[in-house]
Amino acid sequence: MGKSLVALFLLLAHAYVGVAHGQAADAASGVPQADPDITAARVSGEVVTIDPAGKQMTLKTVAGSVVVVALDDRTEYLHIPPGEVTLEKAVSIPPGSIGVGDRVIARGKVAQDKKSVPARQVIVMTRADLMLKGEREREEWRRRGIAGRITEIRLAQREVVAVLRSGAGEQQIVLGVSERVALRRFAAGTVKYSDARPSSFEELKVGDHIRALGERSPDGLRYTPEEIISGSFRMVGGPVKAVDAAAGELTIDNLEDGRSVTVSVTKDSMLRRVPLDLVALITQRKAQDDAATAGRTRPLLGVQPAPAGQANADIQELIERLPQMPLSELRVGETIVVSSTSGPDPAQVTGIIVAAGLESLLKPAKAARGTLKSTSAGTSLGLPSGVLDGGTGAP
Repeated sequence: MGKSLVALFLLLAHAYVGVAHGQAADAASGVPQADPDITAARVSGEVVTIDPAGKQMTLKTVAGSVVVVALDDRTEYLHIPPGEVTLEKAVSIPPGSIGVGDRVIARGKVAQDKKSVPARQVIVMTRADLMLKGEREREEWRRRGIAGRITEIRLAQREVVAVLRSGAGEQQIVLGVSERVALRRFAAGTVKYSDARPSSFEELKVGDHIRALGERSPDGLRYTPEEIISGSFRMVGGPVKAVDAAAGELTIDNLEDGRSVTVSVTKDSMLRRVPLDLVALITQRKAQDDAATAGRTRPLLGVQPAPAGQANADIQELIERLPQMPLSELRVGETIVVSSTSGPDPAQVTGIIVAAGLESLLKPAKAARGTLKSTSAGTSLGLPSGVLDGGTGAP
């Protein structure tokens, strides 16, 4: 198989990775930039409609372009198993087996306006395949991934120093960022792993939260990443002033400065009500953080070190696994915490995680409004570092 076709399947397998930033219109000309999912000979996207009678289906690319795929009796349909990037294990399928939500590559001569293509071949990865592939990748990130906050950047060596939070406290690790490392970054207002855009070593900043996939050195002091996703994150928290479930918005009084903040809640935002047992675990981590900050060498009375595998990153994962809470369930006066990417307008954020039930942890921050300093998003609100402050989840 030629390299170009292999590249097509790589594109299909990784099509969920966000590339929408390449669609921004040029400010001067108003002409959209090229959609990487559309070329002269193929279109890659998610099936959004199917019209068997009209022998056509509609695809939507990651960047949002909509393309009509015309089908006929000569169109060939192939299914690719999850994880495959060649046609070696492809099998022929009937056209009726394609469903909404599947991802396909439609090969044919694309119209000049890039809005239609008569397909001579349709290559399919089903929605179920994608879910299975995503679960495999998430397991890989759980097994080989790390999460932390950048404390130093060594430009000459192309290295970053990061602090990881573990059950034993904070640990420093050095990541060598070679040219082969795939770097991606969250832009303001993005809330999903798949929304992260291609980035570069030069964009990394001290204070960024990162998640990396790779291998630790035997002594655990260095890390060789294959992929790094980074972002500059902000956390706000306070009592809810208003909820507009229809508009997908809520307003809070931020405990840090008393100013109103409007929180946009999208279909990808995670709304969670944290149960009391998980609040108790977060409280335990906070006590450990306070003890470490005070220079104590022994655990606080009644507060044992966190067991291995229950670091703050695991707390965040536990929170993410909680059931989705309807926005309409939030009540005026209830205190919430919101993690988001940092944006240009401090009065407007898009929620990555919106968490209720953490009032007991936020009371100290409210009493000390305006006097707290934070080295990690959320610590000035009374939360331990590493809990809800990243949002850099695995796939």
